[in-house]
Amino acid sequence: MGETSGAVADFCGLLRRLVRGCGIPQSDLARALHRSEPTVSALLNARRATPPSWDDVLGVVDYCRTRSGPRPPAGLTFDRGWWRLRLEEVEANAAVRAVPGRPGARPRAGRQPPRARKQPAVAPPPPAEVAVDFAGAIEILVGGRQAFHGLAEEVLEPLRLTGGTGADLRPVLEGFAERVRSSHGTARTALLCAADLAVLVAAFCQAVSQYGIVYDPELGPMRDGAPTVDIVTELEHVTLGSTRVGTPAGRRHEIETAYSYAADLVHGAGARETDPGDLARTAWRRYETLLDHVLWDCPELRLTSHTEDPPEAVEQPTSADQKLPTALSALADLLEQFADGAKAPDRHRHLLRAPLAAGEASGPRIPTLGAGYVDPAFRVASYTGSPGLSRDDWWLRMPLRDDFAEFLAAYLLTDAATHGPLVVLGHPGSGKSLLTQLIAARLPASEFCCQRVELRHLPADLDVRGQIEEALWRSTGRHTPWTEVTAGSGVVRVVLLDGFDELLQAAADQSEPQRHYDYLHSVERFQRNESEQGRPTIVIVTSRTVVADQARTPAAGRVVRLEPFDDVRCRTLAVDVEHHESPYFLDTGLRFLTAEALRPHRELAAS
Repeated sequence: MGETSGAVADFCGLLRRLVRGCGIPQSDLARALHRSEPTVSALLNARRATPPSWDDVLGVVDYCRTRSGPRPPAGLTFDRGWWRLRLEEVEANAAVRAVPGRPGARPRAGRQPPRARKQPAVAPPPPAEVAVDFAGAIEILVGGRQAFHGLAEEVLEPLRLTGGTGADLRPVLEGFAERVRSSHGTARTALLCAADLAVLVAAFCQAVSQYGIVYDPELGPMRDGAPTVDIVTELEHVTLGSTRVGTPAGRRHEIETAYSYAADLVHGAGARETDPGDLARTAWRRYETLLDHVLWDCPELRLTSHTEDPPEAVEQPTSADQKLPTALSALADLLEQFADGAKAPDRHRHLLRAPLAAGEASGPRIPTLGAGYVDPAFRVASYTGSPGLSRDDWWLRMPLRDDFAEFLAAYLLTDAATHGPLVVLGHPGSGKSLLTQLIAARLPASEFCCQRVELRHLPADLDVRGQIEEALWRSTGRHTPWTEVTAGSGVVRVVLLDGFDELLQAAADQSEPQRHYDYLHSVERFQRNESEQGRPTIVIVTSRTVVADQARTPAAGRVVRLEPFDDVRCRTLAVDVEHHESPYFLDTGLRFLTAEALRPHRELAAS
């Protein structure tokens, strides 16, 4: 029957997850591999005692990529190098077990730590705050486990340029996904940030170790601690995915730039015979391999920190036959991966069944929010303090993106999200209010507590906390202090402040215009105070684009602009209406709604 546990079974389990995640029947896979179905079933279900051949593994990975496109299932990868490395580790493990008298020997794949490390059975305590430096990141990953005492110094050993071998980071990352899964709020964010930074630094140290670089006195005296201090300080400045949301391309560029600078520092101290460009490229390859080791079983970190471009690449225009995402369904799919399938509370999910807009009783039924909302294209501001945020020509210089659900899912897991507001701009009718309803209807209750605040219905003189508590009273009928909402549950609070532009208009005749000019900074202060009190809170503010220059945007915030409907979205909406209301149009003899008829009314269609 073969083994059902161990390294071979774990590896076969990864292949099974890849095949199932891509929705591929075993019969199709068997034909593609020229293998019998029982053979493929034995491979995917680990009914074997020996590792599979590389040809079979490569065939599975390449066929899955061909069938499902460039985006792998969450937590997995199509990278051949990653699968080759994993298989080599399994083969090494199997070879060691086969040696007589050495049943408990360790696999020989990769470099090993200077001394053996055995993890205790007791899980580390959750971290209390996000680390801002490498030493703090390692401390969070270690979690007080004595077996990893001194790990930070061992990882950095190659940067002393003595030819020493650095510690392998992988043992301390064993069980990392389970730690993240059992954490909430600040603790979860701290773990993601710690892994991000630790992997970044450790990969460069491994590259230096691979080249065996030794300090050369003829190149000049070396200051105490240099280049270690300079290199680590430079890498700590990289704004990684779990720190701030960005595109994979932007993340790659920033990391590669930091590695190039660090390689120049090493070259100037002892790498006379080493091309700094080669060292930087080796560090990048090490980074990808080490990051993949963590990502495959941790969808939370993959959301924030992956470096693979999504299928809908930035700046790639939507084609006429492209299927557009709808109703932010991808946001729910992504977040539910680590929420054990939990859904949003019923009081928010019922919004999915509400019509997109009010209509006449005798007319056609309006599609529901869950069926008719087409996810918008959007742009992200590269500089949130620019005076051009209210101008269309300024925004046209920003890359156009179509992955709004993925952007939101990643943003909700970042450290930056609890330090400043996400401002969502759009022209009238761009669907800003509908967007807040969808966000509330998609956030799993086990991870987030969401509260919508319609600013247009509140007194303009209330502060941020007063606005939230007033909205709580109106939605629940109870006067509940904000500090008592989900007290002690560990979930992240999400506040949706809808209609900031209408708040500005209501306050136009008041004698304190400066207070509303600084409103977004008040939101930022509110968030920072909540974080300091152990109540991490994410705030999303919607507003018309035209008033973006009437309020200061904090540097810690993010600003996005929803794009007007394009032809592809008009066509998608027309198809949705036709699908839901074909009996009405047939009975009345009216012509079906077409994209051409919608084109002059794009703003209305988006609302």
